[in-house]
Amino acid sequence: MSQRKYCVALALVACLALTATVSAKNVNSTKAPSSRKAQAAGKDAVTLEISGPSDAPAAAAYQKALASSGLSAKIQENKRGGKPLKVMAAVDKTTDLGPIGKAVMTAIPTKPGQMPPALELMIYAPLTKETSQQAMAELEKVKGVDAKHSTMDVKRGSLRVRISGAEHVTAEEIMKALETARVAPKLAREGRTKKT
Repeated sequence: MSQRKYCVALALVACLALTATVSAKNVNSTKAPSSRKAQAAGKDAVTLEISGPSDAPAAAAYQKALASSGLSAKIQENKRGGKPLKVMAAVDKTTDLGPIGKAVMTAIPTKPGQMPPALELMIYAPLTKETSQQAMAELEKVKGVDAKHSTMDVKRGSLRVRISGAEHVTAEEIMKALETARVAPKLAREGRTKKT
């Protein structure tokens, strides 16, 4: 009887050790989760962009800055010069974007009179001239947002909300401000699906 208890206890300990090892391997993953995994985990795939220098050394510096701020993301270099770098990251809507914005701003030294690099949150929404003006007015009220340098494209239905990096701000706060301006914001562009 005691030999049975010993075998059951030993099997239970082995199962617990195996479970702890497997879960520890998943925690140390350095890859950004795919959008399906992120949505299943309660996170949204957020498109962030970095405006500023977009050459290879700058992209490496941004990647290092994002990693140091605790964000595992993939930077997609643009083939055409002058366009912002795209950053795909799976973050929760309540994630503080302020420290990430500050890390991007300090990633590359800037010359006097030159704009430092900046982190921008991409939001998609149907816009008109009136709603875009109302949205800009609401964004000015959100702390941590640089509304002066944020841009809107009415034709494409996209907003680039620049993160100042000075204060706490989340995607959820930005989206609530846009909803106040009667804009229906989304973090992903709708209607674009890849054909397989």
